[in-house]
Amino acid sequence: MEKTVEISIVFPAYNRRNEVLETIKRLSQNLSLPHEVIILDNSPEKNDYEFPENVRYIFTGKNLGAAARNIGIKESKAPFILMLDDDSHPEKGSIESALKKLNNAPPRTAGITGPIFRLDGGRENPPLLPTAFHGCGALFRAEVLKSFEYFYPWDFCFYGEEYWSTLLLYSRGLRLEYEPDFKVCHRMSSSGRDKSRIIYFISLNNRRTWKPFVPEPYLAKAEFDTNKRYELISSKEGVSDSFQKAAAENIEIKDAPYGRMNLKDFEDFSLLSSFAKILPALDKTKPVILCGAGKFPTLWADFLKSKGIHNVIISDFNTGLIGKQYGDYLIISPEEAFSARNIAECQYICGHSAMAESLAWAKLLASCPRKYVI
Repeated sequence: MEKTVEISIVFPAYNRRNEVLETIKRLSQNLSLPHEVIILDNSPEKNDYEFPENVRYIFTGKNLGAAARNIGIKESKAPFILMLDDDSHPEKGSIESALKKLNNAPPRTAGITGPIFRLDGGRENPPLLPTAFHGCGALFRAEVLKSFEYFYPWDFCFYGEEYWSTLLLYSRGLRLEYEPDFKVCHRMSSSGRDKSRIIYFISLNNRRTWKPFVPEPYLAKAEFDTNKRYELISSKEGVSDSFQKAAAENIEIKDAPYGRMNLKDFEDFSLLSSFAKILPALDKTKPVILCGAGKFPTLWADFLKSKGIHNVIISDFNTGLIGKQYGDYLIISPEEAFSARNIAECQYICGHSAMAESLAWAKLLASCPRKYVI
């Protein structure tokens, strides 16, 4: 008797035969649950793969980028959908941990995220906001994804689509939860990445993301913070031309499927509501150091100032940001943030940036007497 499929695993592919085969092998080794695999091949020509019976190969006919995942969602048969890249795989036992978390979560929890790591020991680039998911490893309730006409934007190609999709979830009152035992390996190499292409698409897609979703009171600040980050990063990487090209390009910015988010949903997504929760514990007479610029540094800093904390400092690990001006704020190094004088006088806030960075900050703050975790 055929086993009922418990999880559908979906990923797009593009001319990476060996990676696809490696992912299939790793899934068979690491996943004990009955599952199906749906491969969306964006390659120029159909590949002559030979797959096990539980693998469905769909040739898209053109490079749809991440949007090919929409086809996989529609074709999926299981109650849960695991999104991977063609070069990522879950560690043994990870899916079971994520499923347990999701099964015990409230109905508004649409999916589960977890830590992403590299085989080569390189630094993974997870979302700068812990409220967003990483495209190479996230588990979702299938009924939620199928409730949308489309979950991934059709015009993004690659880079930044996770923010658009996360905002879509939040605009419907849905949320994501983090499970530390849901571990996914991203096998991509840390070297050889086309930084010019990455900066171009991220900068372009950021323009397509914030304006349709973000409520007017927060829109200008969200756009400023995002643009400033990639302006500085592109300068550090020597690809400023790509940032400027994306900023100047004439593009159509489509309305969000359900209109702009309400204030509460955006405040949850942006972590403003989390900052509000720790306000009563903060001493307004002492400086506050934000440990990590994260996604919206001046939005958060201005919020704290509006609540009476007038000396707000931002620190970050990224050398492309250190010593640079972010609006009214000069980004300082971790060494300066943890000088003897600052430790004696300041309050520290962490947990608002990328999960891996937040964990690194937490280690530095282990013996700090005045630390607050978002």
